[in-house]
Amino acid sequence: MTDSPAKTAVARPDRATFLLSGALISLVLTQRLALPLGAFQLPVAVPAVFLFIVWGLMRGDLLIGRTRLWLYGVAIGSLLFASLVAGQRNDGVLTSIAYLCCLFSILVVTKPSGDVTQLFAVHQKLILVFAVVGFAQFTVQLVGLPFVDPITRLPEQLQLAGYNTTQPLYFGARFIKPNAMVFLEASLLSKSLAIALLIELFYFRRLTYLTAYCLCYACTFSGTGAITLAVGVLTGFRLIDRRTLVAFGLVSLLAVLALGASKYGEVWTNRAAEFGKNNSSARTRFIEPYTRIVEVFQRDLPFFGHGAGSVEEGFTQRGGVDAFDPTAIKLTYEYGLFPACLFMIFLLYCIYSSSAPLALKHANTVVLIFLSGGLLEAATLYYVFLLSGVIVAPAVVASRTLPARRPHEVGSSIELATE
Repeated sequence: MTDSPAKTAVARPDRATFLLSGALISLVLTQRLALPLGAFQLPVAVPAVFLFIVWGLMRGDLLIGRTRLWLYGVAIGSLLFASLVAGQRNDGVLTSIAYLCCLFSILVVTKPSGDVTQLFAVHQKLILVFAVVGFAQFTVQLVGLPFVDPITRLPEQLQLAGYNTTQPLYFGARFIKPNAMVFLEASLLSKSLAIALLIELFYFRRLTYLTAYCLCYACTFSGTGAITLAVGVLTGFRLIDRRTLVAFGLVSLLAVLALGASKYGEVWTNRAAEFGKNNSSARTRFIEPYTRIVEVFQRDLPFFGHGAGSVEEGFTQRGGVDAFDPTAIKLTYEYGLFPACLFMIFLLYCIYSSSAPLALKHANTVVLIFLSGGLLEAATLYYVFLLSGVIVAPAVVASRTLPARRPHEVGSSIELATE
């Protein structure tokens, strides 16, 4: 659980890393796709990631952490109890809770190897490709070409609903923020770029990668990525080589100056003024949720909440002013303070027991708990899990395995490990 020194050399990936890389690539590529199941949409990313994880478990390359499994059982049990207390027994609520149980079950899985650089190397190349795509997606609009997004041509039932995938630069603007064709929103692209920047600063230190990430991020016009990056840089400052930091600073300064000299620099500066405007992105995400949860606490202490799914009607869409529902707020409002605390302990243990750099854990924790609707958002949850949750140091895992199998055999049993 300690920070790793910056590295540039990457060892040859093992089989577990290939599986996790496959899960990561599948997650990024399929996050906008959905499988229609009646009135419910199942994100394609969920079965796609599960396929690689279950494969790794069956082959013994991945393990189930006993402590994680125990905390998961306690957390889910508390949510179920809170739902019963709230008197919720209809099919819609049961479906929602069953989906939540399935979604978070993957967090009990671990890879007992402290080397995170192999998976990080795959991540950096993957995000580099989509940084180029996102940058091109925005800049072609500047020369009069249309915004390109092939996924919008698919039938609506195959596109995951509930996201502002095609978002104008500002109200009434003809330019669209980039989503790199595969990301659910420009804000999710910005958060991935911020995480990629942190990994590059901590480990690989390549100026070309840093430049590509910065250029694409500037085109997203999203503040969530800036918060993610700020948390990681401030808490992981000592991991960054001075020359790399200077180079990154120069690249960032040039990007700021270039934006400032153009008419789009005003778009960035106007984001700061959004905090005082009703239904603006900044106020909806960073002020209204916390103002409203304080009001809830002032009325009564919600030990067991208002029930699963109640946040949308009673919290986010109240009084004609919208409010975002980040994971911490949604858990507290729907299930209550006590179950929310137990669930947060489970989430935080899964993140902070990994061997990722501490600063990256901090940044991903902020992303998952405060900057996204991550409670039922598979794209964010699995992204954080793969980069800051699944790989643990060998010293943390004292394996209790079943009888050894020959290398060519694929067993049907799953190994447990004590963390």
